[in-house]
Amino acid sequence: MPENLEKRCTDLIETLGLRHPSDVSEVTPLTGGVASDIARVVVGGKNYCVKFALEKLRVAADWHAPVHRSRAEYAWLSVAGRVAPDPPLSCMVFPRQSMALR
Repeated sequence: MPENLEKRCTDLIETLGLRHPSDVSEVTPLTGGVASDIARVVVGGKNYCVKFALEKLRVAADWHAPVHRSRAEYAWLSVAGRVAPDPPLSCMVFPRQSMALR
């Protein structure tokens, strides 16, 4: 599990006002991301996908990307959610580099 991922997830759930951190029953890292730490978080029986943008990408070269890129992704997902007849998820965002999807 990426360093401090569980704590970052529970802190984000609390910051977003979704539940108390003690209500988080499971944090499962989702693998394969090179630009973000992503986890499935179960809170009060609901599933959330939590995403933390990384400044340094997980590639062999020394690549960096601005963490504020999450805002653009959030904006795009928000528009798609309003346009789609039956959106599969709803977006919640935390300032800077984190995102929660449900």
